[in-house]
Amino acid sequence: MARSVLVIGYGNDLRGDDAAGPMVAGAVASRRWRGVRAMTVRQLTPEYAAPVAAAKSVVFVDAYPAKPYSRTRWISLAANQHNPVQRSPVMGHSFHPGRLLDMALTCYGRRPEAWLIAIPGRSFELGKTLSPAAKRGVKTALRMIEQRLDLVRRKTARFPTR
Repeated sequence: MARSVLVIGYGNDLRGDDAAGPMVAGAVASRRWRGVRAMTVRQLTPEYAAPVAAAKSVVFVDAYPAKPYSRTRWISLAANQHNPVQRSPVMGHSFHPGRLLDMALTCYGRRPEAWLIAIPGRSFELGKTLSPAAKRGVKTALRMIEQRLDLVRRKTARFPTR
């Protein structure tokens, strides 16, 4: 892969389930998958537009306040697609993935394909413990990322570039 897959896990690791995104990014970084770069950040800010623009594709990972039995969701962040996650702040994050992708296009001329993995959270109070739902979501998110990487690798193997 000429350009990397960038995984950005964001959230506050001191606020219970809000730590799920950073936990996923940390786990991805520790696995050292070829062609994958992971970043752990408290919140998305404009300075991340440069690494986003440089990536082949981006996977954002964040927790959301969920009802019981909610599932981890894989959400496309395609340009010009109406998506409530792109248009409104989630959990107090004022700079959301869609806005960061738009900034990458405006500033660097490139908006990579991107997705959001939304992990269900039940507790966002001060504390370092994840709820059972968020723990399951972290495992599911890692499986989702690994499956996506396998798909990308199979496509790359079938259609080599010169």
